[in-house]
Amino acid sequence: MHIPSPIHPYDLPTELLVQNPLSATMSLVKSDCEIYVCEEMENNNCAKFYTESTGKYTPDKLGEAVPGKGQTMLKRHTVKLYKLLSPEMLKTMFYSVGHGSRINLSGSMTILVGTTEMVIDYAQADVPICLDYLGHSCDKLMLQ
Repeated sequence: MHIPSPIHPYDLPTELLVQNPLSATMSLVKSDCEIYVCEEMENNNCAKFYTESTGKYTPDKLGEAVPGKGQTMLKRHTVKLYKLLSPEMLKTMFYSVGHGSRINLSGSMTILVGTTEMVIDYAQADVPICLDYLGHSCDKLMLQ
């Protein structure tokens, strides 16, 4: 994650690492995934997640390919936040700045495999997140 623009504080610039379990190249067309942030961190793991979504990844058209059995860091896309100054957002920002945090993603993805476009259910639990800012790179943070 990157610090949002003061002009668009609800638009959180985010880079997402995507893995492709298929043997064929998978092109990501669209995402409709809700984001659930960690409520209680314990030893770099989330013990409990909030049940209310804090935002959606992403309204942007994706148009990015992930090679078969490979992974790709997607270009920077916007996470649309629903709230800014809620307890869950403040806690997530606090964790993300220094130690990293975790999120759950749940929804659907539209993908293209060959010439076949399909909408698949998508859920990924305990995804590591980090806030990348001047003087702090997430590359240095060990999130497993």
